[in-house]
Amino acid sequence: MIFLRHRQARSLFSLFLFSHLLQNADFIQLIRSANSLAKPDIEQPAEY
Repeated sequence: MIFLRHRQARSLFSLFLFSHLLQNADFIQLIRSANSLAKPDIEQPAEY
């Protein structure tokens, strides 16, 4: 039963870790700069 729940637990942990990283302003700035490099000025929204 632990094996069956392994994927769900891993996805929940990833979601928790990602939401924790989103609270970091430097991480958000890194995401925005990477996104602007990937899609330069193609109708980007001002805020996420």
